[in-house]
Amino acid sequence: MGKQVKVEIREKGWGGYTGPLGSYQFVDGKSVDSIPIRAALRIGGSIEAYDENGTRLHPSTYIVTENPSSVGATSVSYATPIDESPQPAYEPETAESKANEIDLTPIREMVGGKIKETYSRAQLEAIADKKGIEGLREIGDKHGVKGRAVVELIGKILEAQA
Repeated sequence: MGKQVKVEIREKGWGGYTGPLGSYQFVDGKSVDSIPIRAALRIGGSIEAYDENGTRLHPSTYIVTENPSSVGATSVSYATPIDESPQPAYEPETAESKANEIDLTPIREMVGGKIKETYSRAQLEAIADKKGIEGLREIGDKHGVKGRAVVELIGKILEAQA
């Protein structure tokens, strides 16, 4: 009939599971009867499960030899505990992170004996991301420019600086 093992479920959230899993009965997270190794490996491939010897049941922890009924555990071990908190595959770029990368200090130059401050479009957009329309209005007031929308105000400031 082939190798059979008792299975213990240790998956987070499955502690103390009682009921059927496939055609096998479990009580308090442990199989009532021994389960054929191939079925146990299928269970272990889906949820964290161990055999009665404490070996993790997972398709990668067992080696099948030429004789399909001869299955044995390998010496593969897993580091525990595993951090199971969801991790994003990448850090999403936010408007705030973009604003933090851009130097918000204006370019200062001497024109006709006066210091003239100019901002690039990227700087103005970063200021809008960081401080909102109020940050743009402070700059617009210096140039005598008013506006009701961010895009409108940025366009007028750029024109006034030219």
